[in-house]
Amino acid sequence: MLTLTMTLNLGNLRVEGEYQANNKTLQKLLPITHTGKIAVTLENVFATGRVGLFIREDSFVAEHYDLEYKPEDITVTVTYQEDDSGIPVVNEITGRKIEDTLANTFWPELTDTITNLLHRQLGAVIVEDSVTELLADNDEELSTDTRSIQANT
Repeated sequence: MLTLTMTLNLGNLRVEGEYQANNKTLQKLLPITHTGKIAVTLENVFATGRVGLFIREDSFVAEHYDLEYKPEDITVTVTYQEDDSGIPVVNEITGRKIEDTLANTFWPELTDTITNLLHRQLGAVIVEDSVTELLADNDEELSTDTRSIQANT
């Protein structure tokens, strides 16, 4: 198996939604519910790691993604209305580690989704080129080894 080492700058990723918060401990004494909007911005996210490449017929096939995702900063922004005046209030929390922010609750699902998207996009692009053509100008021994692998698949 061949491997492709890659580093991708995914830029800023933003997850937005609405929230509703209440305190279950105080619910029987003071039934308060708080609602608003929330946005989590993961700034300058990089994906680094390796992707396994197999040869199937005369094309590379990308499998076995081993990627690590790392944002430079995480900003959690909460917007809600003040009850009396209706004026919007905005609060922000900034962190550098996923584990220290609300993003930790959805991080595994987000990275799985990104990996699946990368898998589909890389898979569609990489099969467009012939292995034989890609290696035509390279070392003859490498080309011979590749043809040998193709014959065995």
